[in-house]
Amino acid sequence: MKILVVEDDFSCREILTLFLSKYGECDVATDGLKGVEAVKESLDNESPYDLICLDIHLPGMDGLDVLAEIRKIERDDERLGPEHCSKIVMISVLREANRISQALHDRADGYLVKPVSREKLEEQMEELGLLSKVKSV
Repeated sequence: MKILVVEDDFSCREILTLFLSKYGECDVATDGLKGVEAVKESLDNESPYDLICLDIHLPGMDGLDVLAEIRKIERDDERLGPEHCSKIVMISVLREANRISQALHDRADGYLVKPVSREKLEEQMEELGLLSKVKSV
């Protein structure tokens, strides 16, 4: 599985990468613009991400804007069918219903509140059908 973690907080980024590295290759981006660039590059290399963990509050470009841009890029890429789009899980310290609702409306596949536990992350991955694609190490 190919995974992208878009998170500006060093500790959160390291924890997510530690949790997810047993499932596959993990790339990281420290801000929204770098996250969008990583997605573009993965598509140019015909190796899209299976899972993107995306913080809502990012420097340079808000996570909701990053989500919208990624979905636009995927929609515009004629090589991708809807079934091959990345699963995107929004992550934030926020518990605001309107932000969660907006993320899900903008086609996020899930939402987790920090601090993210391994159990909650794996539960979310299971719900998205990602764990059936890999064998954990």
